[in-house]
Amino acid sequence: MSGAASLVYSTLLGGSGEDAALGAAVDSAGNAYVTGNAGFNSAPSSDFPTTIGAFQASCPSSCLGDKLFVTKLNPTATGLAYSTYLGGNGGDDENSNPIALDSSGRAYIAGGTSSSNFPTANAIQSSLPGVSSAFVTVLNASASGVDFSTYLGRGQAQAVATGIALDGSDNIYVPGYTGDPSFPTTLGAFQPACAKCSNPNNRGNAGFVFKISLQLTTTTSVVSSVNPSVFGQSVTFTATVTPSGSGTPSRKVTFMDGASTLGTGTLNSSAQATFTTTALTVGSHSITAIYGGDASFVGSTSAVLSQVVSDFLIAVAPSSRTVKAGKSTTYTLTLTPVSGFTGTISLSCSAAPPAGTCSVSPASVTLNGTSNSTATVTVTTAPGRKGTPKGTYTLTFTGAFGTLQHSTTANLVVN
Repeated sequence: MSGAASLVYSTLLGGSGEDAALGAAVDSAGNAYVTGNAGFNSAPSSDFPTTIGAFQASCPSSCLGDKLFVTKLNPTATGLAYSTYLGGNGGDDENSNPIALDSSGRAYIAGGTSSSNFPTANAIQSSLPGVSSAFVTVLNASASGVDFSTYLGRGQAQAVATGIALDGSDNIYVPGYTGDPSFPTTLGAFQPACAKCSNPNNRGNAGFVFKISLQLTTTTSVVSSVNPSVFGQSVTFTATVTPSGSGTPSRKVTFMDGASTLGTGTLNSSAQATFTTTALTVGSHSITAIYGGDASFVGSTSAVLSQVVSDFLIAVAPSSRTVKAGKSTTYTLTLTPVSGFTGTISLSCSAAPPAGTCSVSPASVTLNGTSNSTATVTVTTAPGRKGTPKGTYTLTFTGAFGTLQHSTTANLVVN
C-alpha cells in the first residue's frame, strides 16, 4: 500500500475445505460480518471455525452439500464475536450470500438452497418447493437463533437471491434471478410473469425483486371501566394489542370518539394502554382504539365500542305559588331519564321561607331508564307577626346521584 492508505488488518477465514467469503457488512462499532460458503465447489469444511452457542455450531446434516457460514469478527479481526453454519441437507450456496444489518445487530442473509430442511422460522414458505429455492434468513444479534427464515419460490426451476437491503423500517428488499415460470409475484406487480422462463425453445432467466415486512399483524380491542356511565363520571378505556406471533407491541394507542381524538396512552409490558376521561357528553359515543404499530408490529384498529353516557333532568311545576302566611302549598318534581339513565336519585329542598318548612316526598325516586318519576314538595309558612314575612322567596330543589347533581328553582309568594 502507498500514499495515505494503510492496511488496518487482514485475516484468513476458513477450515480444511475450500472456503469462500462472498458478502460482508460492518456495524457502527466496527465489527465485520462475513458470509460465504464452507466448502466452495468442494466437500464442505467440517472444521470451519464456529463459536460456542452458535445457531449451528457444527456442520449440519453430516456436512452433505455446500454450507453457508455467517461470521462476526471483532473490530480488530483478532477474534470471533460469533460464527455459525447455516444450512440443511442439501446445497446452500449459489455463490452469492449478501448480508445486511439492522440497528439491533441482527444479520439478514439471502441466497439459494436445495436443502429440504433448511431452517425456517415465521416463514412465508416453510417447505422447499421443488428442488431449489431462494431464501432469506434473519439471525438474532448473538447468532444463537433465527428470528425469521423463509423459502421463496415455486421450485420449477432455480431461484437465487443475489442481494439484500433494508429500509428505515427494516423491511427487506431482495433481488435475484430465476428461471421458474411460476415464481410468485404479487397482485399488480410490474411484471407478474416470466414469458421466457416457460419457452421450451429458448428458456432463460428473469430478474426478480421482492420486499418482505417482518412486522407481525396485531388485533386491538378496547373495553370501558363502566358502561353505561353517567355524566361527569370518570371512565377509563383500556386497549389491548394482541400480536399474531411472539413479542410485545410497543409505543402508543390513540383513543377516538368517532372522528375526534380523546387522547393517547402508552402500551405497557402487557401490551395494554389506558385513557381516563370525565369529559364525555351525554349520549352514545363510538369509541375506537388505534394502535399505530412499531418496527416489529403492524398497527390495527379496534372494533367500535358504544359508550353510553346517561343523565337525568329535574323539573318543577308550577314555577310559582302564592299563599297567605300560615298556609301551605305544594309543587311537583318530575325526574326524567336521559340516554337510559337508571338509578336512585336523592331529593332535597333548600331555601325554605323564614319560619316555614320545605320537604320532599318521597325523599328519593328510582329511574328505570325509560319512565319519568315524580315527587311532591310541600312548603309551609307560619302566621302572625313572628311568622313568615310577606315577600317572594326562591326555593331550590336538588336531585343527586352520587356526585351527579341537578337543581331547579320555583318562586313562593307570601302575602
